[in-house]
Amino acid sequence: MGTPEQSSPPALLAASLVLLDGATATALHQRGQVGFRTPEILNLVAPEAVLDLQREYVRAGAQAILTNTFGANRFRLAAIGRADQLREICRLAARIARTAAGQSAAVLGDIGPIRFYANELGVHSPSELRSAYSEVAESLLDAGVDALLLETLPSLDEACLAFGAIREVARDAPILVSCFFRRVDGHFRTADNAAAADVVRILRDRGAYAAGANCCLGVGEMTAILDDLSAVGWGSLIAKPNAGLPQQRDGRIFYPEGPEKFAQAVRDWVDKGARFIGGCCGTGPEHIRALRRVLEQIVRARQP
Repeated sequence: MGTPEQSSPPALLAASLVLLDGATATALHQRGQVGFRTPEILNLVAPEAVLDLQREYVRAGAQAILTNTFGANRFRLAAIGRADQLREICRLAARIARTAAGQSAAVLGDIGPIRFYANELGVHSPSELRSAYSEVAESLLDAGVDALLLETLPSLDEACLAFGAIREVARDAPILVSCFFRRVDGHFRTADNAAAADVVRILRDRGAYAAGANCCLGVGEMTAILDDLSAVGWGSLIAKPNAGLPQQRDGRIFYPEGPEKFAQAVRDWVDKGARFIGGCCGTGPEHIRALRRVLEQIVRARQP
């Protein structure tokens, strides 16, 4: 993994194993930051809450942290009357993340799926969707992020559209792509029925820096999906599962997989090609700290 003080942020992304951070939205919700339809608005009205969380991730050992911009796109923001603040939200998110990262972590500009929000507003044009992806990417790059992460993309079609749009404006920034897969007949597919391994293979061949899976997957599901992805034979896979599927207790949502259980399968993930490892919904700094301990052991064992 490397010692953070000895590595510049871009160099950290080139490490043999890269520890990502954990959840943003669910972690902020658990800390009482509620009342906003999008957590990205917290960049404007409560930046200290975002900064505190991201600093905790860096202290836990994250070598790359995501900007709080997962839902920062023109369509989702238009639904709450803030479309004109997209660039400001991205600028502030990058500044907050950079402050938290210091010299110890890289900053990834986080971009979530956009088609769903466009369709909700009656927008179905592929050209408008590409424009929306380009707009977010340019905003984040202008704000100084080190790389871009497209995540939770539900279909191969949208993943290819988004990657193509962003690649045109990405300059030399690496682009990482993570998709949401569902289990079908024992294997994993996108919403448009593309096999997980085929999705990763296509994204790799188009120039993705890394590709893999995130969200709606617990530890066991991530291990199973990496069985599929290992067929690609590529050592730059992304593994970023939830802390299990959300459950309800006493009227509150919680995620059942604690830090130690979450980290138990990491060695297996690495053996199957996972290189960028972190957490999605329900994970927090304690999960990242547990991952760090295991990944450090793996790196030490590899040293001659």
